[in-house]
Amino acid sequence: MKKPLYLFLLFLGTFLSILSQKSFSQQTIGFNDLITNQSLGRSFLKDGFIFSISSLAPNNNDIIPVVPPFNLGFQNSIALSNTTDNPNPVTRWRISTENGSEFRLLGIFLRSNSGSSSGTIRGFKDGQPTGIRLDLDFNGLKDFPDNPDFYNVDVIEIEGINLSLFVDEFSHGPAFVVQPSISSATYNASTGQLVVTGARFVSAAGASNDVVTNRIRIRGQGNGTYTLTDTPNAEISSSTTFNLTLSASDRLGLSSLLNKNGLSSGDNTTYNLEALEDWLSGADPALTIADLENNPITVSDVPEPPVLTASGGKTIFDRGDPPVPIDPNLVLESSDPTFAAALFQITSGYQYVQDVLSFTNNNPSTFGNITASFDAGTGALTLTSAGGTASVSQMQAAMRAVTYRNSSITPVLGDKTISISVNDGSFNSNVASKTIEVVSINNAPTDIILSSTSINENVAANSAVGTFSAVDPDGDTAFTFSFSAGLLSDDNSAFTISGNNLIINSSPDFENKSNYFIRIRVTDEGGESFEKTFVITVVVPSPVVTNVTSSNVNGFYNIGDQIFVVINFSQPLVVNTSGGTPTLTLETGLTDGLASYLSGSGSTALVFTYTVQEGSVTSDL
Repeated sequence: MKKPLYLFLLFLGTFLSILSQKSFSQQTIGFNDLITNQSLGRSFLKDGFIFSISSLAPNNNDIIPVVPPFNLGFQNSIALSNTTDNPNPVTRWRISTENGSEFRLLGIFLRSNSGSSSGTIRGFKDGQPTGIRLDLDFNGLKDFPDNPDFYNVDVIEIEGINLSLFVDEFSHGPAFVVQPSISSATYNASTGQLVVTGARFVSAAGASNDVVTNRIRIRGQGNGTYTLTDTPNAEISSSTTFNLTLSASDRLGLSSLLNKNGLSSGDNTTYNLEALEDWLSGADPALTIADLENNPITVSDVPEPPVLTASGGKTIFDRGDPPVPIDPNLVLESSDPTFAAALFQITSGYQYVQDVLSFTNNNPSTFGNITASFDAGTGALTLTSAGGTASVSQMQAAMRAVTYRNSSITPVLGDKTISISVNDGSFNSNVASKTIEVVSINNAPTDIILSSTSINENVAANSAVGTFSAVDPDGDTAFTFSFSAGLLSDDNSAFTISGNNLIINSSPDFENKSNYFIRIRVTDEGGESFEKTFVITVVVPSPVVTNVTSSNVNGFYNIGDQIFVVINFSQPLVVNTSGGTPTLTLETGLTDGLASYLSGSGSTALVFTYTVQEGSVTSDL
């Protein structure tokens, strides 16, 4: 009972194997119609296929139809076999179409009769291998429905050492050409190397002609595209990758599209490689092989443009304030180590003459050789580094130090936009923006100045002491000055303020009062005020000579004659002779003469006398 079951299972297994092969629309060539044990020579044609045999020692190596011994053949059917009696020759079976057309190998029965029990099988097309030599045990039915190396061949070769082989049940189908596909690519911008990966790349006969480069298109920045123009065509050396070295012009053409490292451009467009139809010359020309989507490119070594990042919020400028930095927290990032220039421009709200941008290089160790120029006509400030040598840190420091001010006392209030960019000598950065808001916050005056804080004794009543002025951070010029009660304001009532002038009400007397204490308040146009105390000092003025006279008439005088000189002063003088008699020095010729005090103490006229000496010669004392 076990034997029939065994035969049934054997039959079922064989049936399923055949059914699996038939599912590929196969045709199978068998040899049951041949007469056994007759030599067919070295080549035999059956159903459009040529079965041939060769070896290094070809004698007695013919094809003979035989019925293999039990359990060595396929279903006890007639198989092709070859004879061999030579030690160690390489035996090669070759199966090809009569007309040279392509086919697909689906399966074949191979079993060793003698010699080696294993060998290799390999497909060819147009004389070129379609894959590697596949190691194979010669032990029965072999299936190849899912092996792409046998999808599209015109020759099959089977090899072994000193091999006598049973060949049967050759199953084939129409050639199945699988479309080559691209999966991804990498591009090195510094070397121009474009490496493409994918599947089923095939080569064509000839050199440097497999990849048709002017059928390769690249998509990048702004969703723009560039098709390679003069990059040389390339050879396929692998079914999964190929390498293109882009020409200088093609690299230049791609520079604006592939402008950032990674998978996308500066505007976040995903990089993509598009293979147009007929890009692979070795592929079947009957196929449409365009591969346009989902082929991402990873880009590296792009000299990326610098990136500016402005800080958040507004910069406030208050009317009358000193210049304020536009953005002291601006961030500059760059892979380039040096910079040539930067631009700050008021692109909205610009007020000619009022708005001023400035930069001063007061520290070369911080700012390098950066200088600045401001164009009042356009509201643009340009920073320049001679020779483009400014470092990243120097340019960032200089840009952070650029200031804004409004030179008007009554500025136009509101927002204005500052557009900022930088150039590294090759690329412009993005344009960063910063908003300046001009406001008018009234600030109190910070000081009062009096042009004079002293007055001479005995000046007339209602004489001016001095003139007031004020210091105001807003630049105001219209102020009101008044007296203020409080500390050190005891003598406010002794004065009057007329406009900006301080007036003393009565003639001052030093002996009666030598100092006056007053407290003054200044108020600006916005009502903000500031107070300050002053000490007004009464000064006793020194007497001054009003004129000099003599009672003597002009003429000639003898030695020993007395000449009287009267000195008139602005106020009475008291002469103290306890320390000696006062004298006057007179120019009387070669030697100056001395006039001695005579009288007049307590009056405004002092009398001096001079005795004429020998040698005194002068026309005017």
